[in-house]
Amino acid sequence: MFIKAADARIYPDSGKAVFRKRAQLDPFTNAMIVANDITKYHNIYNADVKIRGRFDYEGSGYTDYINEANHIYQIWLKKIEIDMNMQTIAEGKIIGEDQFMLSANFEFQGDVDLEANREFLVFDGSARILHDCPEESVFWIPFTAEVNPKNIQIPIIAGMKSITNDDLYSGLVSREDPFGIYPVFLSEKEDEVDQVMVTTQGYLSYDKRADEYLIASQEKLKQSNFPGPLVALNINSCQVRTDGQLNFGFDFEPIEFKTYGSSKYNAQDDDFTFNMSIIMDFLFDDNALDLFTNDINRSAETKGVNFSKVYYESSIKEIMGQEKADQLISDLNLSGAIRKFPNELKKSIYLAGLEMYWDAGAEAFKSKGMIAIANIKDNQVFKSVEGQVMITRKRSGDKIEIYLEVDENKWYYFSFSRGIMQAYSSNKEFNTILIEVKDDKRFIKPSKGQKGNEYILASKRKKEEFLERFDE
Repeated sequence: MFIKAADARIYPDSGKAVFRKRAQLDPFTNAMIVANDITKYHNIYNADVKIRGRFDYEGSGYTDYINEANHIYQIWLKKIEIDMNMQTIAEGKIIGEDQFMLSANFEFQGDVDLEANREFLVFDGSARILHDCPEESVFWIPFTAEVNPKNIQIPIIAGMKSITNDDLYSGLVSREDPFGIYPVFLSEKEDEVDQVMVTTQGYLSYDKRADEYLIASQEKLKQSNFPGPLVALNINSCQVRTDGQLNFGFDFEPIEFKTYGSSKYNAQDDDFTFNMSIIMDFLFDDNALDLFTNDINRSAETKGVNFSKVYYESSIKEIMGQEKADQLISDLNLSGAIRKFPNELKKSIYLAGLEMYWDAGAEAFKSKGMIAIANIKDNQVFKSVEGQVMITRKRSGDKIEIYLEVDENKWYYFSFSRGIMQAYSSNKEFNTILIEVKDDKRFIKPSKGQKGNEYILASKRKKEEFLERFDE
């Protein structure tokens, strides 16, 4: 037997109800409450209940939280009542000494709210992740969310603080003097002046198969190749990896310089590797760039690009969005070419894929292995060549140098720093074009809020010095 009160079914422990004058019911002890009577999402047991009328009751009792490991945690609901919408609501509290585990990977303390129309309990308090990585301190992070025990996702916001008011970051951080990089995962920066290179917000989850915590949007958590940033911490290797746009903090104004990629921090060796794409757009002679393109495309020694092994597909999703990028990738897979070249990708040079690492001694990022070129302006290339790329931090001005070897006898060298692009090639025609460009075509004067920009011919010696420094 049950008694209907508001949206709930109340089952007396004895199966009987005692009515007094004016149809008043005696309070129940050890009763069962099922709420609501349609969805039956929640069972409250060992409940003390006072029914005041057809649409009103109050009480207290216990409900269970069953995590993904089927571990049952009993929650005391100190107050059960009806809200303005005739819905059963209840509230409870969990303290740190309870050692309450949302799952094997998330500990919780704080308030718990039950709403009959919601399938899951709402947790309003703080959670703590569990790992033994020495580089990452563990903080209690505040949140409020409905928690599905089978798929826990904890909201992570920008500017998040711990419950003790510590500023928390997740991603990669750079320090100055000397320059260096270190990872953070829901932990503090070493120094408040350190710059965040990669960060994310969205939801914190745990991947049991990979044994890692992840922070990303819900879409990216479901589909790893979805655009947007991601930061992950592996609890076995303590490796931190990131995915998305990279902000190295280099000053290459006024040219456009953007980097996209995935990074991995190896805690054992204390080093980083980056699988990335670099996009640069700068003032330069179109005829010279066309000649550069033709040399690459006509060379018998260049190799085609395997898109699945470089960061190109992921980078264009970051630039163009999922839908437009998927269409472009479909064109490439079907015909090997882009039918209509998008303006978003029309840049002076788009290095589609290269692996880079941080060389602390040189205070520079250096490439290793082949370099995949997607396009030069709107000229499609999709070829891999031998070469070296080095990006150097300098007090006098950050510098990027690119050496690309088309074949044994043909190469191109580019260097940019402090507003000046220098270039030189083994192709004399390329050098001649640069020499003959009129001054008003090779130079943009600085203006209010904008640095000046120019390009000039470099020298063979400059290229050789670069290769010597690269190998040091």
